[in-house]
Formats: sequence, structure tokens, C-alpha cells
Amino acid sequence: MVNKFGHGVLLLAVVGLFAGMGSATQVTLGDSAQAVTFTGTTTGADVTFSTLSGPGLFGTDLGHYTMTLTSGPIPLVPSSPFIPGVYDIAAGSWSLSLTFTDITNPGSFTGTWDLDSLSSGTTRVPQFIGSLLVTSGTNQFESWGGTTLLGDFTVNLGSHETVSQIFQTDGRTSGKVSSGELVPTPEPGTLGLLGSGVLTLAGLLRRYLV
Repeated sequence: MVNKFGHGVLLLAVVGLFAGMGSATQVTLGDSAQAVTFTGTTTGADVTFSTLSGPGLFGTDLGHYTMTLTSGPIPLVPSSPFIPGVYDIAAGSWSLSLTFTDITNPGSFTGTWDLDSLSSGTTRVPQFIGSLLVTSGTNQFESWGGTTLLGDFTVNLGSHETVSQIFQTDGRTSGKVSSGELVPTPEPGTLGLLGSGVLTLAGLLRRYLV
């Protein structure tokens, strides 16, 4: 009975250790008021919009985000190697910025997206995946300047066609951002502490099981 109880407590501790890494500093993006449009081309598809904005969270703080495509469109091309429903985002003249403002505890940061790919293209909830280079920040975000956040955001196409269905055709589909997140890249020191913590917990777990 003691072994089972100790086993459960230690497993919860391990889960908590991982969950605690990013939750306090995670930025969550909510539904956008504007839509993203995907238009098929002979080489793939173009992604266009002018501005996307909506509510957000920084930890538990209420906030607001705005994404602006200052040049574009963002071109989608077949992935290499080819994976159904996954598309690479070609480098080009496009530029996508994001500004997040914390309303609960006033502060903000601005950055530039480096989008790598779009996944789940065969579904009606395709997801953009990439990173955000923070160019400036104020108050609690001031130290974020020059850092990179890992990020993604999902578009809900509703009953419209999937990206795969309009890819390399003359078709078109659209939807609004339904969710997204930005998480600071763990520093080497943080990863080291995490590793040490996991090893320590593993040692204690072994004592309970032996």
C-alpha cells in the first residue's frame, strides 16, 4: 500500500515538474475576429490576410494579440520529403509580426514570426508551426527582447474545404484562428535542472519499488 501511494505521488511530481516549466510564461492565443484565406496555386497555395486579432492569456493574465501580415502572401509548397497534409512554408518577401499586450498587468512585446510548416492540412483545423523572434518588450516582457519563442496557431475552417482539397487547384478556403500558443525556449541551465530533478525523482521511485 505504501509503495503504491509513493509511486503515485512521485509520478505526479514528475508531471508537475514538466508542466511547471512553461505554464507561468506561456502566451495563449484565442479566437481571431478576422479570417485567414488559403488560395490554391499551380505550385501549392497562398495564405493571405491583413490583420488577425483576438483575446489572449499570459499565464492567467488577460491579454490581447494582433498579428499583421505586412507583405505577402505566405506561400505553401509540398513538404520535402512528401508527407500528406503537411506543407512547407517557402521563404520569401513575406513578413508576419505579432504584438501581445497584457491587460491585467500592463506590459507588451512585439516579434516576428518564422513559420516553418503547416500541418493537419487534410483536416479542417490546419496548424501553423514555427517560432517568434521577440524584437522588443516592456515591463515584465522587457527581458524577452532578442529571445525566441516556440509557437503555433490553428485555423478552424468550419465546414469549408480543407487545405489539401484546394492545394494546387484554383480553389479557395478560409477560417479564423481558434487557438495558439507561444512558449519561451528553455535555457540550457533550465534543462539541466530539469534533468537533475527527473533523475532524483527516479532514484526515489526506485527505492519505493525495490
